[in-house]
Amino acid sequence: MKIFTKIVVLLVVVSNGLFAFSRRVDQMPNGRVFGCANCHINPAGGSSRNDFGKQIAAGFLQDGDLVWSPELAALDADGDGATNGEELQNPGGTWKIGDAAPGNIDLVTNPGDAASVPVNTRVKQPYPAWQPEEYMLGQNFPNPFNPTTNIEFTVRSQSRVTITVFNINGEPVKKIVDGYFQKGKYQVIFDGRDENGIMLSSGLYIYQMKTENIIQRRQMILLK
Repeated sequence: MKIFTKIVVLLVVVSNGLFAFSRRVDQMPNGRVFGCANCHINPAGGSSRNDFGKQIAAGFLQDGDLVWSPELAALDADGDGATNGEELQNPGGTWKIGDAAPGNIDLVTNPGDAASVPVNTRVKQPYPAWQPEEYMLGQNFPNPFNPTTNIEFTVRSQSRVTITVFNINGEPVKKIVDGYFQKGKYQVIFDGRDENGIMLSSGLYIYQMKTENIIQRRQMILLK
């Protein structure tokens, strides 16, 4: 009888733990895409936490529930250069339980896996031998574009670089680059979506490159 009781208690504890893991999948935007692998090394869950899981456990649980927020969205748990929010298609951290899945589900990547990086936020260095002598923001191509376009920029010396897209009213709609770069020429893909992963309307947009030394702006047109 005692053995039977212990088995029942063990099963209840395990089932409650697994329920908590599966419940948290629905407490983050697009959590079902990677399931338990968002937070655990073992995709089935219940194993050691990955970096995103550790980050959640350290400060984003309330009564056992995951609290999705702008603060958690802004962090980069796996250090791959894309924020948790960018990877889950909700960069602003505004998604709430009950909302529709944000962004493009095909672009969702795993915030706990450094090898899983969203294409639209990956800055490439296609010309590693290039040694520019000036800061320059290139004209996007193609232009007009639908739905993606390439933006190239050069950095004269190690600098923090931000590239932000604004609408015609001067309101920022998406920050597509924000980081420190060595001297060189770089390229980033803009996917035509705002900070919440929503596709922008057709029209004229301004994109701005800002460093400690310069501010440059160019225009681009999104056509659908």
